[in-house]
Amino acid sequence: MESALAFIVWLGVAVIGPPALLVWLVRRRRRRQRLALQAAATARNEPLVTASAGPPANEPPTPDSSDGFRFPYGVPLVIYPLLVIGFGSVASRAAIAGITLIATVLAIAFGREAFSHASFEKIRSNDPTMNLATWRINWLLFFAIPPGVLAILGGVRLLMK
Repeated sequence: MESALAFIVWLGVAVIGPPALLVWLVRRRRRRQRLALQAAATARNEPLVTASAGPPANEPPTPDSSDGFRFPYGVPLVIYPLLVIGFGSVASRAAIAGITLIATVLAIAFGREAFSHASFEKIRSNDPTMNLATWRINWLLFFAIPPGVLAILGGVRLLMK
């Protein structure tokens, strides 16, 4: 029992770790950029513009182009731990097959999104800083590969039962 629990914990760390690290790094970079902008504004004696301050009442809101496209990292942070917990807690063959099917569908859907030129061009038209390599690496590494690994582990577990 102890080795099974250790395996589940390490699998959870492997699945949750990379997306959590990326989210932390992105937040850290944005915080540093915000502090650099504040320091530059202070050096020029300009009034600081905070994120809570909205546009004046007579001007329409303008989209913030500095943020660009954001990958929906909340999806892997919520769904993948649930799949890992499901694999570790269910014992029936039908439940394992169902979770394996869900993981397979997620891996295929996210893999197709990674290689979809139409989706990439749609995002690229709104955010010219996005490049194809970043697009594919993010979709594959954080969205398609984790459920693919879970699907393979589910298939192995089904074969062992």
